[in-house]
Amino acid sequence: MVPVCPGYRIKDSLGEGGFGTVYRAERKKDRRVFAIKVVKLSAGMSNLNLLEEEIYALS
Repeated sequence: MVPVCPGYRIKDSLGEGGFGTVYRAERKKDRRVFAIKVVKLSAGMSNLNLLEEEIYALS
């Protein structure tokens, strides 16, 4: 199921891993391309630390 991200048009899936799926998306207002990661709730709270580290590394 393709996620709904207000202001973005989901183009396609780039890949899937343990935390969720990464999509290529285009921002509607200026057509810039972004990668959007949709995190699975089933990833669990035990992996929250790893997810926070990933967010920090990508920011």
